[in-house]
Amino acid sequence: MVAAAHGVANNGGLYYAKQVGSTTTLRSVDAGGDHATTLPYPNGGMSWSPDGSKFAASEGGTISVFDADGSHQVTVYTPPSGKHAFQPRWLPDGSAIAFLQQNSLGGAQIWTVRPDGTGAAQVPAPAPTSTFGYIGYDVLPGGGYLLEQYFSTYSTISVWHPGDAALRQVAQGLLTQFAAAPDGRSFAVLSGTPQSSGSVVVDLVDIAGGQSTQIASGTEIAYLVWSPDGTRLAYPVVDATSSSGPTETHVAVRDMRTGTVTAAVAPAPNVLDLPMAWRPVPTPVQEDRVGGADRIGTAIATSQLGFAATGADGRQAQAAVLTRSDTFADALAGSALAADKHGPLLLTGTAGLDPAVARELKRVLPPHAKVYLLGGVNALSDQVAQQVAALGFTPSRVAGPDRDATAVAIAQQITATPHTFLVATGRNFPDALAAGAVAGAIPNAVVLLSDDNTLSATTKNYLTAHHHSGDTLLGVGNQGSNALASAVPSATITSQFRGYDRFDTAAKLANHFYSGASKPSTIGVATAANWPDALGGGALLGAHPGPLLLTGPGTNGLSAGETAYLTANSAAVEEIVVFGGHSVVPPPVAAAVADTVTVTDNWGYGENRVAPGLP
Repeated sequence: MVAAAHGVANNGGLYYAKQVGSTTTLRSVDAGGDHATTLPYPNGGMSWSPDGSKFAASEGGTISVFDADGSHQVTVYTPPSGKHAFQPRWLPDGSAIAFLQQNSLGGAQIWTVRPDGTGAAQVPAPAPTSTFGYIGYDVLPGGGYLLEQYFSTYSTISVWHPGDAALRQVAQGLLTQFAAAPDGRSFAVLSGTPQSSGSVVVDLVDIAGGQSTQIASGTEIAYLVWSPDGTRLAYPVVDATSSSGPTETHVAVRDMRTGTVTAAVAPAPNVLDLPMAWRPVPTPVQEDRVGGADRIGTAIATSQLGFAATGADGRQAQAAVLTRSDTFADALAGSALAADKHGPLLLTGTAGLDPAVARELKRVLPPHAKVYLLGGVNALSDQVAQQVAALGFTPSRVAGPDRDATAVAIAQQITATPHTFLVATGRNFPDALAAGAVAGAIPNAVVLLSDDNTLSATTKNYLTAHHHSGDTLLGVGNQGSNALASAVPSATITSQFRGYDRFDTAAKLANHFYSGASKPSTIGVATAANWPDALGGGALLGAHPGPLLLTGPGTNGLSAGETAYLTANSAAVEEIVVFGGHSVVPPPVAAAVADTVTVTDNWGYGENRVAPGLP
């Protein structure tokens, strides 16, 4: 997870270096106390990713990225021979890590590198006016930088944003260290001579106007570290000194709202404690499981999470979609219809309306609302339609002579002018269900079916009549893509999502539709082994846009591609919905998915909560 954290970050552990004699170790302190860590001591500095799942560190002049527990070290930048890279700073959006690379004059240039080690490049800041170059920097939340230059007897700090032609100076003096506040409006700066007790002050400088306010003095030395929420500032306090400088320090924390200073790390004889970095912990993610005793019950639980009772506060359903509970043939395009009509997709038996489904229709729908019945009388009998009518609703059958024709009939109910077409095989369910979740979230989007690698005349005729230049035509899965490629000119096909299996296809769809500027707030998870749970889940995800990922064998139930997708896009996720009971998606799998989205155990859990339970 390497993007901006979920909402405003909370304060996790404050990591600090403890030097006893010639041995330095990295420790952390939080509300639970002072803790030893097994993390390597980063003698060139460290920085936590915005979501707290990884940290960047400088050891021996190289930049590495670690998982939060210190595992999976990846060296992302090794400088040229004779140079050192140090002071890593994770960019606020998580896209890259900034750092300083030593130059021949004793100063440095600012560089950035992506967390995977690609894209290393020097930041194109204006050429420094000092012959020493830049000797310090920090990253601003808006994407700019604070840059320090040294002029023999004094330093300056300037603001620069990419695209600016020149620096804007905001501070000058005998400056020794500084740190930008998380809100980007100010920075704390130390000025004075650290070795001289009582001559150091900490100022808070307004970046817009340059006004400076003293907030501390007398005993502070280098290292200023802000809490992720910006309410606290940590720094070392000198407890004892010698002619060569401090011999004992402890870490203190100032509450920026009250001015109260407390010892985060207690003083100890002949020990130097220096704050290094404060780990952000994102706002907890909510994980909701919807699961009934059977597939009908799970669809009802999904409806209850998605929609409030009619007339109550919260999201109101405007219609509902019914499909048979024993086979998927007529239902594959139904998720998109339910999302388009702003209602749940429910399952029932062919011969008659399940009593529990009848109760859910009465709970969620206003009088005279339309209830769409997918398939002919062999799928949902006339008895089902009559029972729906007897409840005070208007049944509307959507059917064709086969599953391909039913999908076309569903498309016609969604829109007369489709602009996005997703084609997946109708002979199996996973690709079409993942496509349905996507189509439900896109205006004027429909799901069409292929006969595995062949496009039926029904589907082809629909495309001929409705697909026009500028529309989006997508193949989903190998069979759907092959069918399109065999039946329509290649130039008309916008893209093909050819996964090596159903999991990979789901990951490719998620990456295409729900990443970058379109990161999802909701993620759905359902078993890949059966269709009913994913069907109702796709309808809900169409109304609350997010991808449907499929679980199967594996340590966390997700494929490598799906896990990589979650890791890259997790920062936007507020809600995970697990479709199916404990035997379908086991609790360890659900927990592993949540841990992938956020910091381990930083998530809440609900089971069969009632609406409105989604962001």
